This record gives sequence, C-alpha cells and structure tokens, in this order.
Amino acid sequence: MSKVNAKITLQNAEDNFEYVVPAIYNDDDKVIIYNEQDDQKTLVKFNYITKELIRENDSLLMKYNFNKEKNSQGTIYVKGMEKNLIVTIKTIKLVRWEDNNIEIEYQIENDKFNYKIEVI
Repeated sequence: MSKVNAKITLQNAEDNFEYVVPAIYNDDDKVIIYNEQDDQKTLVKFNYITKELIRENDSLLMKYNFNKEKNSQGTIYVKGMEKNLIVTIKTIKLVRWEDNNIEIEYQIENDKFNYKIEVI
C-alpha cells in the first residue's frame, strides 16, 4: 500500500465538488481509499478492477458498479431506516488513464454525474 494524494471531482447539474485528499492505494487489489471532505466523514473505496464505488458513513452505505455503455444496479442502504434502495446506473463514459486516474460519467434517473479520481 502506498500513500498518495488524490484530486477528486464530482459534478452534476447543481453542484461541483473538487478537492485534494490524502489517499491510500493498494497496488495488489487495485483499490484507492480516501475520506471525503464532508461533515459525515464519508469513507470512499474505488476498485479499479471491478469498477465498484463504495461510500459509507453513519447514515448510508452506497455501492455502485459501473459497466461502460450498459445499465447496472446500485444499492443505497439507509442505516436509520434499515432499508435498501435499488438504483439503475447508466454508465455513459468510463475512461482510465495513467493507471490510477479514472473518469466516469453516469446517470441515475434523470441526474447526470461526472466523477473523477486523479492521483497527483
């Protein structure tokens, strides 16, 4: 495992979040782990092999799988309600460059998102 800095970008129609965070990259498993810059201390894991994004904090556990130009299912477990919500994810764009950088453009219902991890 190695410590890296990661520039994270998440954009949708209403918001644009961009920040640099310390991260851990596990070269054996091809997973990057970091904490979002939010009040909920959200832990994020992204697996470069399976293209699975996991976000977890005290109120939710979100698991999204991305398949280029295909629909997939994601789950959002709302801890306070003890309920799983199933969402359909349409992966529009999935580009990986320089090993650990990735850009994913995806749509959930009518909302489009652009998510990037850039190891700097």
